[in-house]
Amino acid sequence: MEGISSRVYYRLFKAAHRAISSDGPYMKVAASIIVDGSVYSSHNTYKTHPHMAEASNGRKECLHAEVALLTKFRGRDLRGPMLVIRENTLGLAMAKPCPYCQTYIRKHFQKLKVYYSSESGEILKL
Repeated sequence: MEGISSRVYYRLFKAAHRAISSDGPYMKVAASIIVDGSVYSSHNTYKTHPHMAEASNGRKECLHAEVALLTKFRGRDLRGPMLVIRENTLGLAMAKPCPYCQTYIRKHFQKLKVYYSSESGEILKL
């Protein structure tokens, strides 16, 4: 976990894990971020959203955890870190933001540091 303290990681992971556990049928992907000392989190949903349509060049995509979380802070100068995780029956799985989410993050949150879980369960920096 290069560049992120274990205390911050724990707070982000705990919030993301809680977001994943809160809803049943959704893919188990969640994102969390600390803003002004408070932890915020979100998860994937089957809903669509104008910001997701913007990120995906007008396609009707489901609202991804990263965009769902960051829509709350659009227009703010966030510097991160943000953690994106995915869980399956074996533990952590690949949760690298898709190209649409990466484009949205680069366009609106250039200074945000994004971390995600890999296939092996490691936390990597985007």
